[in-house]
Amino acid sequence: MANLQGGLYSSNAQVRRVLKVFLQVHECKVCGRFFTEIENLGSWKCTYHPGTWDYVKRHWTCCGETERKNIGPNSYLGRYFQMNPQERLNMPGPHSKGCMRCDCVSKYKNPVPQSAVALEDIASIIPQMSAHGKPLQERHGIEKGRKPKIVRQECCPEIFFE
Repeated sequence: MANLQGGLYSSNAQVRRVLKVFLQVHECKVCGRFFTEIENLGSWKCTYHPGTWDYVKRHWTCCGETERKNIGPNSYLGRYFQMNPQERLNMPGPHSKGCMRCDCVSKYKNPVPQSAVALEDIASIIPQMSAHGKPLQERHGIEKGRKPKIVRQECCPEIFFE
């Protein structure tokens, strides 16, 4: 975020430039939801799997989740369900979206960092965050400390299923 320094003592033009970037509409490449970065930052409304899919054991290595069994015309329960073609489009996929929470990730080029954002870089737009979603104190990704920051995804525990 080298060119988006919107610190507390920035000029009005710099604050407007930072606000313009944070109010731009994006589409998430994971869940397909439309969002702006000012309401997305630290809210963790999306999910992902940090592990990999094990094709031999047929489960995710991060949480141990296996495939869901769909009830379709060719499954063992298919003869009990009458489905028209429109209902087939609403069938859930064989996998969930994920086990760990994160911020939505844009399909397009986005100048906001995807790992963490320092609060001193966006200090000028913090008062406007409560008008666009939750206030800063209620967001999940806030980390207090010597250099406070907003983390964009939940940390993965070091426990993996095998």
